[in-house]
Amino acid sequence: LLSGGADRAVVLTPLDGSAASTVAFDAGVLCLDVHVALGLVAVGVMDGTVAIYDAALNEVRRFARHHRKYAHAVSFGGLPLLASASYDHSLSVFSVVKDGADVVAVGSVQCGGVVEAVAWLPKRRTLVAAVRGDHHLHMVDCSAEKLTAASLVRTLLNLNANGDSTVSYTVLALAPSVDGKWLALATDAGNALVLDAGTGEQ
Repeated sequence: LLSGGADRAVVLTPLDGSAASTVAFDAGVLCLDVHVALGLVAVGVMDGTVAIYDAALNEVRRFARHHRKYAHAVSFGGLPLLASASYDHSLSVFSVVKDGADVVAVGSVQCGGVVEAVAWLPKRRTLVAAVRGDHHLHMVDCSAEKLTAASLVRTLLNLNANGDSTVSYTVLALAPSVDGKWLALATDAGNALVLDAGTGEQ
């Protein structure tokens, strides 16, 4: 069992009853994402740190205070990609190299508001971000063979079925289908939507 919290630690608790392992950070842990195949955990921290934790070795392989405010969402896009989102209005993409031994910042996209949720579309290397106060989903193409800040191409997908600019809700969670064709959204208005990830059709 893997957990993180306001006590500034990530705790790995084996289900066989053996002793838990703990790794400390300088601020509260806000989010985790697991790369199961490599046993790596991406960690987002309240001081803006984005870290890679090796669960098998119980050590932090790499970390950087990348954001100016809370790093409150992290997501692996398979390998070699990792994304983080922050209250500083930025969405960042990292390249994970050497099986997680190093993480290199590729670039950031300013979204004009707090990035509430991020997800990768399977098989498409497209990063999706939901932004508070925005009636669009931000779709960032990360498919370039040589990924650089300049190659992060963003398009906007209107969340309104009639194409207007009304902001009726904020998307708080994103869940893509296995084939990457559909996106399920949960909002702060208490409703759920399913969109075509390519066209935005509801």
